[in-house]
Amino acid sequence: MKIVQTMLTACKRRFFSLELLNNVFWAFGGRFSALAGQFIAGIFAARVLGPDEFGTLNYVISLVTIFSVLAAFGLDFIEIRELSGKKSPKDIDLPTLLILRLCLAGLTLVLLVGCIFLFQLTATNAVYVLVYSVMFIFQAFNPIRNYFTAILQNKLIVLSELIRNSIGTVLKLLLIFAHAPLVLIIAAYAFDYVLLGLGYWRVYRIYVGHLKFCFNRSRALFYLREAFPLLLSSAVIIVYQKIDQVIIHSLMNDSAVGQFAVAGKIVEIVTIIPVVVSQTIMPVLVKSCEKEPARYLQQQQRMMDLTVWTSVLIAFMVCFCAPFLIPLFFGNQYDAGIRALQIMAWKVPAMALSAVSGHLIIIAGLQKYTIWRNIFGCVLCVVLNYMLIPRYGINGSAVASLVTMFFSGLFSHVLIPPYFGILKIQIRAILFGWKDLWIWGCHVFLTKKV
Repeated sequence: MKIVQTMLTACKRRFFSLELLNNVFWAFGGRFSALAGQFIAGIFAARVLGPDEFGTLNYVISLVTIFSVLAAFGLDFIEIRELSGKKSPKDIDLPTLLILRLCLAGLTLVLLVGCIFLFQLTATNAVYVLVYSVMFIFQAFNPIRNYFTAILQNKLIVLSELIRNSIGTVLKLLLIFAHAPLVLIIAAYAFDYVLLGLGYWRVYRIYVGHLKFCFNRSRALFYLREAFPLLLSSAVIIVYQKIDQVIIHSLMNDSAVGQFAVAGKIVEIVTIIPVVVSQTIMPVLVKSCEKEPARYLQQQQRMMDLTVWTSVLIAFMVCFCAPFLIPLFFGNQYDAGIRALQIMAWKVPAMALSAVSGHLIIIAGLQKYTIWRNIFGCVLCVVLNYMLIPRYGINGSAVASLVTMFFSGLFSHVLIPPYFGILKIQIRAILFGWKDLWIWGCHVFLTKKV
């Protein structure tokens, strides 16, 4: 019992607080429930639909997701940063952000329709894309979720997400087992966002109260200015994370997209860890940066160490278990995706490096340079995909995806002088992070004064 108390006290002094740990737990719960629901639905969709229709489903989702970056406009992290600070007029910012997001969603829908005609999608695929694009409207409620994240009250929003994710998953499974037309299954995927958006609104009404709608032009312009560099970088990130399936569709066929997608589904589940940990800890780092700069320097390194080496262990496990995971979950018809999964498993530590460095960049106010690291990554991704897919198929695309992630999240910092300090933290985490965590852990166990 004394050891447990010592650990909690040490964690509270050095990095964590019980409130933060509780917030991390609920953040994991929300993200994991969403991904678990998608994964379960994906398993049965892959088995029932087969590689061809499952490939079409994932092609549509990837194409719409590329456009979703404009509707989000890179605002999520800026919202968390601002809403977690004391200077933000939350009663003005929150309604302003909701209206701003709705306007961006409408603009995105108009652009998507224009691109459907420009690229001459088949009538069937055009219908699929338009049905799924309903998600843009209901993603506009994300500022409410970011508000609860900023005030370390993820529990309130996650409980709502658990219920709605369960409803969405059951609906998709019913349609899949009923062999419903693919358009209805895609509509069910879009309905997830309807449930979540309305759920966020309901939770705010219950725990905070009525939201007085107003639009503050100066605050809206402030958020747009702050988020614009992240919009550009987010656009590039989404492109190089989703363009692989679009290129595979153009160079190969729907079946190949399906084979590649099953590997991606498993990787999405495990990459939740570095992304959620870094996002949830961000409000604490913001406050520490403002009040205790010296302590903030230690916290930066510890967060990088923790996420990177946790991700390395996860990558080892996924790589080793890949030959069993894909046949177990998706069936032997997707065995071609095993090698792709073993390659993409190493995207997890790459994602850790990218996610943590991204938050440190935002806290330091250096986000205007992120566009360069992501442009480098996007160009590299497209070039490598077109070079490797014709020769190595989906395995070539997996290699392209892995190289791109490491380059944009780590190696590109060599080319951007303002990020040299972050690069130093990353290199130390890679080389000595395991040692730092071991020493810190032993210190927590063996001493009371930390």
